[in-house]
Amino acid sequence: MIYFRNQADVINSLRKAIKDGLNIAVYGDYDVDGLFSLMVFKDMFRFIGYRKKVYLYPYSNRTHKLDSNFLNFCLSRNVNFVVICDTGSNDMDLLLKFSAYGIKGVVLDHHVSIFDYNDFPESFLVINTRIDERFKIENKMCGAAISFVVATELLKQENVVFDIGYFATYALIAMYADSIVMHTDFARYLHELVEKRNDTPLCIDYFLEDYFSITRRFAEYIISPKINAVFRREQFSLINRLFIDDESNDSFMLVNQIKELHESTISIVNTLLQKISYEDLNGILLANLSLFLNSEYPNNFIVNHKGRIANAIASKEGKPCICVCDTGKDIGGSFRDPQGRDYLQYFSPLIKAGGHPPAFGFSLPYVEWERFKNIVKDIGKENVKNTYVNHKLVDMSFGFDILLAKQIALENEFASSEFPTIYLKVKLNKIVESFKYNKFSYLIWSDGISSYWANSDRKIYTPGFIILYPYLQKNLKLSVVWD
Repeated sequence: MIYFRNQADVINSLRKAIKDGLNIAVYGDYDVDGLFSLMVFKDMFRFIGYRKKVYLYPYSNRTHKLDSNFLNFCLSRNVNFVVICDTGSNDMDLLLKFSAYGIKGVVLDHHVSIFDYNDFPESFLVINTRIDERFKIENKMCGAAISFVVATELLKQENVVFDIGYFATYALIAMYADSIVMHTDFARYLHELVEKRNDTPLCIDYFLEDYFSITRRFAEYIISPKINAVFRREQFSLINRLFIDDESNDSFMLVNQIKELHESTISIVNTLLQKISYEDLNGILLANLSLFLNSEYPNNFIVNHKGRIANAIASKEGKPCICVCDTGKDIGGSFRDPQGRDYLQYFSPLIKAGGHPPAFGFSLPYVEWERFKNIVKDIGKENVKNTYVNHKLVDMSFGFDILLAKQIALENEFASSEFPTIYLKVKLNKIVESFKYNKFSYLIWSDGISSYWANSDRKIYTPGFIILYPYLQKNLKLSVVWD
């Protein structure tokens, strides 16, 4: 299937590089999307049997630009061809340097670029969903999704037998992690492939634990925060050893270390949240974190966690939040909107900002601080519309239809909000039994015909209606909705 204008040329160039026996290097951006883009190609080359001539660039210097050290990495390994994932569209100078050294390649990106396809050197073929005039908004994709399309199409053309659901797992998780709109045909296609997969990438399977399905909750609340914690804490050896290295004898130890790092990050952030004050500028909260730039916190912790802190404040207060701090060269900031609205369209014409519509970063010269606060006040007056899709609520008071439940679960999986996977209205007639196991409280309940079980953090009273969510997971939650 053709999604992008340069898709055929990109795939042909990759196939030619393999046929010619070139040394190939793969680069991924410093986040879940970039990492899983890289993993798509790592596994693609492994399936083809070409892994020995492929070099994966290890993470070493947190940046969302193309790392300038990548060129030296390639030159020292006689690399002739590069695959750059989830970044690179704005790094024209570095791409020209690669070209000057005779290195060709492809760039697969979805971020806003100041360039058009004709601006890039002939030695680089680019797919960027933001500048591809043939790209349709209803099939919006992240970097790993673009990589998935290219890699799986190449495998088909090479007549390689493979499990497409295996590769779709990377793409689906990255779509959620990168806040991509999920009520699209392509997102549904990914979800269906993942549900039918025969195998799960081992690096993802380590994090599944009690989860039966790759759901939005697993992607956004289980695996992505842990990986992002490692990137933000700049503990790159954990990422490199677990994901980049071909074989690791201590994978479970690494996963446990990642979990511990994530838990310590949560603890530090929660402590910070009790100390942070913020002002309300016409409905947009503004917090200055510069006061906390001291030895009490790990190196670069405040700078690297602006977005996480902004997200926590926004979720708590139910309002958009901006967190800023002194980076040493300018004012760095992160914006988060808990309702997923497109605020980037208002900020990007006025300041240097980039990222996703409801979640983006920006930088300001120090002299622009007062002007910036006035900009925030003006934007706070705008009536920014909510882009969420309403969840479907189904009354099953007269019988529980499991097929309909799964259908609604799938529909609600793609509705971008903080609500869980499934949202069902079911008549609750009787609680059969309740018990505790580990840290969860469980209820077995009956609708008069069949019995169901779930964990709950709230008391359930009868008669009433319950919202059961998320249905496709082992650990469910119950809450009451009264008539």
